[in-house]
Amino acid sequence: MNGLVTGTKIGRDQTVAALETSRGAIDGFRGVFGTTATNEEVFSVAVEEKLGAALAGGAISVFCYGHTGTGKTHTTLGYGDEPGLYSLITRSLLRRLDPGLSLHVRFVELHNRKVYDLLHDRRECHLRENSEGDLCVRGGVEVMEDGRVYAMNQRSVVVATEADVDEVLAKGLAHRATGSSSMHDRSSRSHGVLELEIVSQELISAREAVAEAEAREVPVGKEAIDLSIRFWTKGLFKFEQNHHVVVPSCDGDDSITTEEWMDRVRAEAKAVEEVKQRAHEAKLKHEEVRAYEKRVLASAARSVGGKVTLADLAGADKDERDISSTTNKEEKAESMFINKSLMALGQCIAALATGKGKPPFRDSTLTRVLAPVLSPREGKVNKAVMIVNVSPSKEMAKWTTNSLQYGRMAAGGKDRKGGMTGGGPVERKQKNVGAAVLGGLKDGAFPGPSDGLEITIA
Repeated sequence: MNGLVTGTKIGRDQTVAALETSRGAIDGFRGVFGTTATNEEVFSVAVEEKLGAALAGGAISVFCYGHTGTGKTHTTLGYGDEPGLYSLITRSLLRRLDPGLSLHVRFVELHNRKVYDLLHDRRECHLRENSEGDLCVRGGVEVMEDGRVYAMNQRSVVVATEADVDEVLAKGLAHRATGSSSMHDRSSRSHGVLELEIVSQELISAREAVAEAEAREVPVGKEAIDLSIRFWTKGLFKFEQNHHVVVPSCDGDDSITTEEWMDRVRAEAKAVEEVKQRAHEAKLKHEEVRAYEKRVLASAARSVGGKVTLADLAGADKDERDISSTTNKEEKAESMFINKSLMALGQCIAALATGKGKPPFRDSTLTRVLAPVLSPREGKVNKAVMIVNVSPSKEMAKWTTNSLQYGRMAAGGKDRKGGMTGGGPVERKQKNVGAAVLGGLKDGAFPGPSDGLEITIA
């Protein structure tokens, strides 16, 4: 590999002590996979042993990072007859699940600050926080004939067989945005986030009850607010002296007597109170079923609620389109979004790894979506793997160096003694694609309210 050599020989376990460039060593990496390594080998070395975290109800995240054309999507989703990490992980989980449990799959695309549900005909989604501050990816609103309003979450699809796994992947990829860059004519110009969650039928039913309660609360809550506003603004009162003085509308109006005005006030006030009472009861019901959902999670088999998130990140390159006179405004905005979001992700991971500073989750749509994954859940084990894909080509040396430096930054940089906090990547060179440097952080590197988020550069 021109311009990139190993500081030590690669052992049988395919690990190296460090990687070096002409400018010096790049620490924080565990080792290298060669160009003939398969996705199954990457899975077995970098991911498989960590699935225990998800099977224990925790979470594992797998990030594929690198410049355009190095095989991130190949690694994550596969190509041709070779399955990717998604298929390998899903099949492994299905074999290990207890009877009665299944997998929910969700697949979204982040493109130019917008979020699209790839399993729901690429419907645009919106990021919203619920009453408890949890981020939800909303897939739209449906108003029923009886007035119920369903704020639909992103679509979840149940997979129970290998055929289901392939069908869901094909459906999602059919809607994935691609485009051309100066390095690749079919480049993924968006981030793909694919989530697997272990669920039980009881949990599914509890979540359906939450959605139903929420659908009933929203319209009656809106009605209560509308009636309250109308009570004060639609003719019963007049506001004088810059709205500082409120006087009855019957004052000085010969068309209505004071008694008639009082009867109207009583009637409308009663209507407002009745609606407010119904809104209060709907809110209590919503809180009750949400508490039930939490009890289901707490009492269910330990694997229920476990998650695996795969992030197929867009090509990390500031290519010639950014400076070309032929590049249109939309393409420049697209490239700016990609690079800004990737930098925000690296800063979040580094902040969590070192415990220094607050992770800037709100700096990009990508980090907002991934915040629940990266932030440890109390009492649960969270782990992550970063796969840094690079090219062995001499012409790509600059981009390779940039990718390795990003992985090093995500690993947390140097510790107080001048050493590295990361354990070191494994470089993997895919067949006919290039090289993939697997990145991750040292076990237990993320502080948090529970055991923290454990990241490993594979």
